[in-house]
Amino acid sequence: MKRIVVTDRSRLGKLLVGPDARAQASTRLLAMLEASLESALEVDPAAVPGGLVTMNSRVRLVDLESGEEMACSVVYPEDAEFVADGVSIFEPLGMGLIGHHEGDIVDWQSPSGRRRMQIAEVLYQPEQEGAFHQ
Repeated sequence: MKRIVVTDRSRLGKLLVGPDARAQASTRLLAMLEASLESALEVDPAAVPGGLVTMNSRVRLVDLESGEEMACSVVYPEDAEFVADGVSIFEPLGMGLIGHHEGDIVDWQSPSGRRRMQIAEVLYQPEQEGAFHQ
């Protein structure tokens, strides 16, 4: 089961109903994110386990088909262009990663087709560093 930090859920919930949401993502993608947030188990920021992908986490992924590795950070839409390798939570990959844990396999639809990647490592997680975002 996916887990979501209480503060991430609150901020994402506000973004989903905000005026800019429809301009930044399709209605289908927004509905999927909303359903994912509703079904996720809430976690207090001070009790987030290591290895959990939260907002502003940086992860190393391995493509299960090609073996290719990549790193990215799951960020809020307004930060995507300012963070190196930032992936918006409003993009399929960002939505696929949030709430998953090291070792999990995530599937998502990329422009080039369906992708399956394993979360090899959470390189940075704000909660583990004491960086609690509101």
